[in-house]
Amino acid sequence: MARLDAALAIAKLGTFDWNVRTNQVLLDQRSREMLGFPPHEPVTARDIFERIDPRDLDRVSTEVQAAREQQASLETEYRIKHPDGTIRTLISISNAVMGTDGGLERMIGVFNDVTERRRVEALLRAERDRSRGILDSMGEGFVLVGPDFQVLDINGAALRIENRPRGEIVGRSFWEAWPGSEEAELGRLCKQVMTERVPGRLVHEYVWPDGHRAWLELRVYPSQDGLALFMRDVTQQKQAQAANAHLAALVAASGDAIMSFAPDGTILSWNAAAEQVFGHTAEEAIGQKVSILVPEDHAHEPNQFFARVRAGEVVTFESVRRRKDGSLFEAALSLSPMQSSEGEVIGVSAIARDMTDRNQREKSLRDSQRRLNAVLNNATVAIFLMDDRQHCVYMNAAAERLTGYTLPETLGRPLHEVIHHTRPDGSHFPLEECAIDRAFPEEHQTQGEEVFVHKDGSFYPVAFTASPIQDEGSRPIGTIIEVRDIRAEKQAQVDQRVLINELNHRVKNTLATVQSIAAQTLRNASSTQEAKGALEGRLFALSRTHDVLTRESWDGADLYDIAAQAVEPYSNRSEDRLHLTGPHVRLPPRMALALAMAFQELATNAVKYGALSMAGGEIRITWEVDPADARTELHLCWEERGGPPVEAPARRGFGTRLIERSLAQDLGGDVRIEFAPTGVVCTVAAPLNGS
Repeated sequence: MARLDAALAIAKLGTFDWNVRTNQVLLDQRSREMLGFPPHEPVTARDIFERIDPRDLDRVSTEVQAAREQQASLETEYRIKHPDGTIRTLISISNAVMGTDGGLERMIGVFNDVTERRRVEALLRAERDRSRGILDSMGEGFVLVGPDFQVLDINGAALRIENRPRGEIVGRSFWEAWPGSEEAELGRLCKQVMTERVPGRLVHEYVWPDGHRAWLELRVYPSQDGLALFMRDVTQQKQAQAANAHLAALVAASGDAIMSFAPDGTILSWNAAAEQVFGHTAEEAIGQKVSILVPEDHAHEPNQFFARVRAGEVVTFESVRRRKDGSLFEAALSLSPMQSSEGEVIGVSAIARDMTDRNQREKSLRDSQRRLNAVLNNATVAIFLMDDRQHCVYMNAAAERLTGYTLPETLGRPLHEVIHHTRPDGSHFPLEECAIDRAFPEEHQTQGEEVFVHKDGSFYPVAFTASPIQDEGSRPIGTIIEVRDIRAEKQAQVDQRVLINELNHRVKNTLATVQSIAAQTLRNASSTQEAKGALEGRLFALSRTHDVLTRESWDGADLYDIAAQAVEPYSNRSEDRLHLTGPHVRLPPRMALALAMAFQELATNAVKYGALSMAGGEIRITWEVDPADARTELHLCWEERGGPPVEAPARRGFGTRLIERSLAQDLGGDVRIEFAPTGVVCTVAAPLNGS
């Protein structure tokens, strides 16, 4: 037992004995120190679990529960919160002990405080990560090779060049990682540096297993017992060298000014076109500084751009340059590095083009385009342009307003699929059936009417003219479409048809009314003079009512206006004999005409025989609207007072019959005339809804 304690002490292990039935845990002194329990203090499993870091508690609880259920051993790692405020990392290893009844009785094991070990491991990981970060931040590829040519490490830049995962390279021999390299120039260089411990350099074209090629600059240095290999992709530099060689062959025949400069800006070469552009001969220019070509306010440009070129960059820009005579011109310039066979930038190659004429043409074109856009955007008709694929390339402001789409929303899309894809019945409208799109393949102008689909999904009719656009060779290259919204025209046509039908109907009704009035008047008149007066009065009443309806576009009339118009000939500002009382009620045309004729008859009788035949007589016209059941009903009363005593006539005249029969029929209601001694009373009850 003493030897076991000594071994545990050396290993810094603490022991525990957990009685799972009583939940009591026996801890030795080292375990108590690890967990922070005072000597001799009773400890339960719950006490220990309460000290486990919440980040680990659920996992450990699950693992312990599983071990108990399976009566199995358990090894787990977790963090605890020590009473001294520190976080410690422990590993516990336990075995299950069965009781005499065959069930789990105890879990016996050890605690190992690995806090310091984990701290050191974290520091080592951080150091490795820092080293890895330094390597991966390098712009050049880096490969570390051991004395036995085993690849020990490779950085991110090298992996990007290789386009392979780290696992295919690290841990293998150099010759396995790069098959075929041992006997190649690269292998000979690496072996030489390994043996002689002297750095070496190589630029060669490397062919990857997948067949793609690239030029690499490889620099190999001895490193401790192995090698440090740096690699850089110089494919672009090699391509630039080839381009420079090709450019040199074209310099003499080029129409652009082609020059070369030393890194300090001294002119080294000068072609014939440069003499034409700048005015300096080659003898005058070569050996001079670039400053003779640059105006003072652009003097900073050579140093700025040459520095970028010396770094391997190709620079293109537009600026202003100076001729020999001092005149200035707009120039487009391209600067490229000139490199030695080793890839070193040894100068600057420059191409200059006089842009004065081109810029003037472009300005004229922009001005023309601006004027054209002003015309198109000011046009009230929609204008679309389609290319040879029937894709929209332009639409003016009127087209945007018409369709609801903006030009960016339609640009590059088949115009048919944007605004003409569906028929009003919801069915698909195929492109091949579209008359507009036939203008391009059939190469002739097409006109007609179609129905477009607005962005909001609504349909609207349009008139269109589609014409093919042709190039200089009379080949069709697109279509221009002029579209006009004809919704107002279509509605005007509908309104015109309705108006004509309504006019026919009203003329027929008016003629029928006049015919009926004339027939009844002539039949009941005792003399020609009487017939003439009665007929004129009734026709005037009909005319005045027509005036009211005409002012309202025959959409109806207000009852007050109808009544006022009927009695207006009998009113006098000095007398208060006519009284109209009631709310504003909108009457349909048929009802307005019927009531106007009735008011005319009643007023005529009142003048001849009733209240208006005497100075003190008066007429009251009152009405109200009564909502009854499902329909609104009008109740109207014509009441005369102050006239001569009234007696019921022995025979009903035309006027009475006109009111009682025709009015009731036209109104679809009930009309009554009472000959009360105090004056005539006419009552009307008629529905307003559906009249």
